[in-house]
Amino acid sequence: MAAFKQATPTWKTLSKSAQWMLVSVFATNIGNGIQNLAVAKLLYDATGSTVDFGLTLILENVLTFLLQLLAGPVVDRGQPNRVMIFADISRGVVVCLSSLLLTQGHVFVWVAISIITINAAKPFYRAATFALGPLVAEGDHLLIFNSVRGSSVQGGQMIGVAIAGPLIYWLGTAPAFAANGVSYLLAAGAIAFARVPLLAVPENQRSSWWSTLWGDWNNVFRYLRRERGLFLAHVSRVGGFLGSGVSKYCACTDRCCRSPQSIVLALRP
Repeated sequence: MAAFKQATPTWKTLSKSAQWMLVSVFATNIGNGIQNLAVAKLLYDATGSTVDFGLTLILENVLTFLLQLLAGPVVDRGQPNRVMIFADISRGVVVCLSSLLLTQGHVFVWVAISIITINAAKPFYRAATFALGPLVAEGDHLLIFNSVRGSSVQGGQMIGVAIAGPLIYWLGTAPAFAANGVSYLLAAGAIAFARVPLLAVPENQRSSWWSTLWGDWNNVFRYLRRERGLFLAHVSRVGGFLGSGVSKYCACTDRCCRSPQSIVLALRP
């Protein structure tokens, strides 16, 4: 039994690079949680309408859908850790600058710029975390890594929402929004400590990115045609995603949704 316990992979047996990467994922999702409440409060204070927040949900979903088509090929031809660092630094800098400029007016503009930057970087960040997993955690450790990563995503967002409330109450909405940006910068610092092996790029993928993009997606479609079960699972998941987005938009534009607190309740998982 003692030998079995020693051989069982745990969080402590993960490599330092894997642990730093999980810290980065956790910090990033704390920022995402803060964003949910801070953006709702900013838009509600600026416009007095929850419809604008519903429109931002549509913008987020459209950006995520379009850029997800590009994120995988981009990450496969680059270094995932650099993609994660760039994504977090860009989000952190834009959000921090926007939070400073909120006092100058045009709140909706600065919030929209921040939302576009955050959601433009999100698909690339997500694709990079999937690509990095096997590079920093091998064998049975990959299962532990993926399990902790899932918990870090959910736990980080819950903690972010819990932190945002007191920050908004005691310091104001702009400082809470700035804390969102700081969390992204801390996440970039964490992933910078990870020592990640270089991702080997196959010879046939070293040509022009644009010239091979269609080939990548053509291979995906051909694989889904062969694997009908996987295709149906994806269709079901997309349907659930669209249904969730529509229901959230309807909840945010409903007459009973008249405050940022009720918006967050409507957006809860």
